[in-house]
Amino acid sequence: MQRSFFSKAAGPLITWPFTLNVVDTELIDLLVDLLLNPYDDVRSTAAEILSLVETKSQQQNNATEVPVMVKVLAQAEDMMELSGRADHADGVAHLYGILFTRCSVLIDATGQWWKSQCGILEHLVVTIEEIIRVACADIGKAVNKHPLHGLFISLRYDELPGLVR
Repeated sequence: MQRSFFSKAAGPLITWPFTLNVVDTELIDLLVDLLLNPYDDVRSTAAEILSLVETKSQQQNNATEVPVMVKVLAQAEDMMELSGRADHADGVAHLYGILFTRCSVLIDATGQWWKSQCGILEHLVVTIEEIIRVACADIGKAVNKHPLHGLFISLRYDELPGLVR
């Protein structure tokens, strides 16, 4: 747009006299619900919006606090385990991908798996190994109570720099 269309009174920089917090826990809950939607484009859009959102837990660097996204991930995993549905598995995978991309460090010494990219990958691999052990002992229990597809999709959504697929 040409500068001639701007208001002369606007000046070089407009500052707003107020702030508006659009993202709250209710909006995050709604977006997470959309992550478990049966339609792929709805899930992808919700994941994209969630990846742009910074929660208060993420902004605070309290080592003992569990971030909101980790709690949400646990709830989504529970839903995936109860239903075994592919759309729920994809939602869980999107949440793992969001957590992975938010990690600024490759390795974290605190021992909290969600704080580092290696921790997230290790958590996924250990969980998959546990489910495989359950499947070796009782395939019926593994199929009904421990779906694997969400965790495998999560490995696809986690992207390490330079990782060749």
